[in-house]
Amino acid sequence: MLLLLASSHAEASAAAAATGNSFRKTYSAAASRRAKALSRPLLKSSVKYRRIVAPTSISDRSRRMGALMVAELKRKLHTKVADLSEAFEPVLKARGILCELDTLYLLKACRKLEMTMKLIGQRQSAREMENNIHKVEALYHSAPHARRKTLEMLLEYEKELGIHQPNGILKDPSAAMGFLWIRRSLSFQYKMYSLILDSNLSTTEAALSAYRTELEPFHGWALQRIYTLALKTTPPSHELLATIGGFRDENFGRIEEEVVRRDLRQLLSTWRPILTRWKNDYAKLDLEDKRQV
Repeated sequence: MLLLLASSHAEASAAAAATGNSFRKTYSAAASRRAKALSRPLLKSSVKYRRIVAPTSISDRSRRMGALMVAELKRKLHTKVADLSEAFEPVLKARGILCELDTLYLLKACRKLEMTMKLIGQRQSAREMENNIHKVEALYHSAPHARRKTLEMLLEYEKELGIHQPNGILKDPSAAMGFLWIRRSLSFQYKMYSLILDSNLSTTEAALSAYRTELEPFHGWALQRIYTLALKTTPPSHELLATIGGFRDENFGRIEEEVVRRDLRQLLSTWRPILTRWKNDYAKLDLEDKRQV
């Protein structure tokens, strides 16, 4: 009897152990499947991040770094157009509540413009500019110091000498005649470069269009022929911008052109108020001679 009980107890223990092992295996397998199921979205998300997000972030960083490098290069590039703009910046000076044109700075800046005109093949215009600067300098060096500081002062002093007639009939040579044609030449340059930057015209078309509005009305037939023929040789855009920027053609790429265009816009914005004040001074003093030459 005791042996029978012992045998039954042993069998029961073995069965319980087998059942426990089976339960543990079943639970472990279920737990493993659940863990895999839970981790699968994370793995998919991780793969998605690696495949999509990471490359985009690297690309974005590369673009930002490239943009910063280009911006730094543009900042460091210096052009002759910027030099010309800097020469004209001190011309318009505040005197009390008014802004007036400083005569000496204006003459110096016009000398610099004359050299630029020669570089792009505008030799006839450059010669005229030089002759007119000489007319102004003749009076500037002989006028009292207190009467030559500004453009208006110098022109007023010359008018008081009684050499001009009413209704803008100017004596030639004179400072008033010299400054009149320098201003017209500057207006021509302003118009031409504005068209080059903001229209679809070629450089030759831009030059001829600017000439027709700014200079041709005051030129006789002979000068009209000379200027029209000369302006037809205006260099193409790439060459012209490289030249006024101070670059060799082979070293003039997209970035250099963008910088020259930027500096040229700055030059135009510097010229604009100077030309406005210049015209106002002539109108105020009745010195606008509209006769053809």
